Amino acid sequence: MVASSFWTRRPTARRALASVAVAGLAGAALAIAATRLSPFSTRSHLALDSGDVEDLFLTPLASDPARVLLTTQRENSTWTRDRGSQAGDPYWIRRYGDPARPGLPERILLTSRSRGAHLLIPLGALDLEHALSEPEEEAEDESGRPLVRRSLTQLYWGRSFAGVFLHLRFPERELASGATDPGESIDHDLVIVRGNRVCTTDFLLQPNGELYRAALADGLMPAGPLRRNPLASDELVLTLRADTGSEARSLYAPVSLFDELQLCWGSQLGIVLDDRWRPAEAAPYALRPPSPEVRAQVAWNGALHLAARFEGADERRALEHLLARFTGS
Repeated sequence: MVASSFWTRRPTARRALASVAVAGLAGAALAIAATRLSPFSTRSHLALDSGDVEDLFLTPLASDPARVLLTTQRENSTWTRDRGSQAGDPYWIRRYGDPARPGLPERILLTSRSRGAHLLIPLGALDLEHALSEPEEEAEDESGRPLVRRSLTQLYWGRSFAGVFLHLRFPERELASGATDPGESIDHDLVIVRGNRVCTTDFLLQPNGELYRAALADGLMPAGPLRRNPLASDELVLTLRADTGSEARSLYAPVSLFDELQLCWGSQLGIVLDDRWRPAEAAPYALRPPSPEVRAQVAWNGALHLAARFEGADERRALEHLLARFTGS
């Protein structure tokens, strides 16, 4: 005689219904838990209204992982079946993090010799009061744009929301007077001074700057009206053009480029000690605090960023406190 067991007994209708009900409840519970616990599911259900904030779409190139397409139009980032290609401007991409804060999203440096450099810094890495302050007066280029254009940005990676970033766009090269060929563009370097420490890059924020070192070898000091940022360790940020010798022009940068470049390039970024500099004696930028409109933008977009859970738990708590102080909520 075969012993009866759960697997050999013929279920009654009541037991079958009970089993179905239990399985259904368990499945519903798992689905709800997955929705709440899965960052991917959470991000796919966010109401991504940017609230007057710039949208930026980066699409990785399957043929070259080191490059991406950049566009501000969502439709341009879509794979088109009839053409088999996506629209946007191609850039080389470099991603880097902060070893002291590994729970933060990575920074992104985008470079193109024909279009210049973009730097994207995640919301949680910013001192919001400092980074979103604005100079009362700021030099502009010939087209009337600030020399370092700044905006708060909702970033998308392959059409998926990737967080809220501060977007800095650095000056592009200019054509020589009367030139029409892009090959006749004028190179320029960036020079960043903190105390007596100087680092220099080319116009793509790469550690290839040569103009300052050439001036140093000739005993020349960059000349021109200097302006320092009192909210970024009194840093001086200057541009040196290849066609103007040691004549320098000040730029306003809302964050410490000295710190960012060291994070990005580490030991590849050479530091020069030059005791001729006195940054504290330069005229400071007159800065106004972030406007109520900017604080409202940060409140809205910061809530979206937090809901998407890009940071680790400790960094999310820190960002919550930062946003609460900045928005007064």
